[in-house]
Amino acid sequence: NARKMDHAEVEEAIRQYKTGASLAAVAGVFQVDRETVRRELSRAGVTIRPRRGLAGTPGPWRRSVRPQHP
Repeated sequence: NARKMDHAEVEEAIRQYKTGASLAAVAGVFQVDRETVRRELSRAGVTIRPRRGLAGTPGPWRRSVRPQHP
């Protein structure tokens, strides 16, 4: 059974997320699943950012896996 977050935890999670922490990082702080954090933030009206690299455009950290031919 998943642990729920209390009001104070949700407020702190919102603060951390809005200052740039990822859902996974916030989840680690409170020892809950990433989906629990996403659900609680959504319920509180927070807009969830797309996951890095999954928003349709690859980020600069990704490189092509195709071999480069001279």
